Amino acid sequence: MFNIRNIEKYKRLANFGWKVLAANYKNLNFPVKLNYAVTYRCNQRCLTCNIWEKAPDEEMSLEEIDAFFRKNPGFNWIDLTGGEIFLRKDIHEILRTIASCCKNLYLLHFPTNGSCYKEVIREIDFLMNSPVPLIIATVSIDGDEETHNRIRGKENAFKFALETFLELKKRTNKKFKVYAGMTISRFNIKRFHEILRKMEKEIPGLTYNDMHLNFAQASTHYYQNDADVLIEPAEQIEIFNELSVRTQSEGRGIIKYLESHYQSLAVKFLKEHKNPAVCQALSCSLFMDPGGQLYPCITWDKRLGKIKDYQYSLDTFFQDSKIMELRKDVIDGRCPNCWTPCEAYQSIMARTAPFSRWNHNILT
Repeated sequence: MFNIRNIEKYKRLANFGWKVLAANYKNLNFPVKLNYAVTYRCNQRCLTCNIWEKAPDEEMSLEEIDAFFRKNPGFNWIDLTGGEIFLRKDIHEILRTIASCCKNLYLLHFPTNGSCYKEVIREIDFLMNSPVPLIIATVSIDGDEETHNRIRGKENAFKFALETFLELKKRTNKKFKVYAGMTISRFNIKRFHEILRKMEKEIPGLTYNDMHLNFAQASTHYYQNDADVLIEPAEQIEIFNELSVRTQSEGRGIIKYLESHYQSLAVKFLKEHKNPAVCQALSCSLFMDPGGQLYPCITWDKRLGKIKDYQYSLDTFFQDSKIMELRKDVIDGRCPNCWTPCEAYQSIMARTAPFSRWNHNILT
């Protein structure tokens, strides 16, 4: 039935599509996507990430978060990350603020380690009844039980992640999707295929289509780690090539489209050692940390000031001549150059239209 909710969904989708189309031909003055780390608090001790070592001493208050989203309601896609976002006692109020303020929001995504089972289920049930058309949760599962617990530094980490993942799978529908998010690093790459076989036994019905595979990234201001967690490019290429074969007939829609192009372009990135697409940081997207500090992206440790310095307005932020100049640096590749899903997806979308300003036949 074509009801009011469907009308709202397609209205938001049209706005999303229109902004993505515009991004193919010009720099935007307001981003399509926000990557927002709502907290750096974490109750696990991952080998691939040192966020848990950060002192969570500065987080925007609920009042500041409310002011931010009221002044900036135009996001089409928001990624909430951490830390473990469900360790914030006011996460419900934060999600409610986002759902009520962001009238164009089409996609809301967040990862979780699954340790806060009750809170995750409660908020998914809330979001399922919100106006946001598409909710995606990624439950972090880095391997079979032994591997996952070792990487996560917690004895029962796998148990909690599995319980949360299976419960969320029961709730999946057109509005809500859940994936098992596996970070591939030097801590699990050598036994990758063995680990996958064990996961298939331990997680009922698991297929490649249920998984989102990502490679460990290095970021001094976000993950607080270094290149020691990374794996060799040749090993990454082997896995990407295998994924393209195993998943080419599975799934459809925007997520499938982005995943498949991300994987094919990742091989190009690893072979040529340069970004295969013009990055959309400071046009289609930007990153904000828990204290409101703004960065171009999760990778580039370039502080751009706090959002309160701009009166919580991104319109003011994007009109700053320094930000405009920095965008030119991004276009010219004068940045760390990365190819991580958090940043790559919007770069892919911004060069799909005919005669795109950024299209250099990278999708052929």
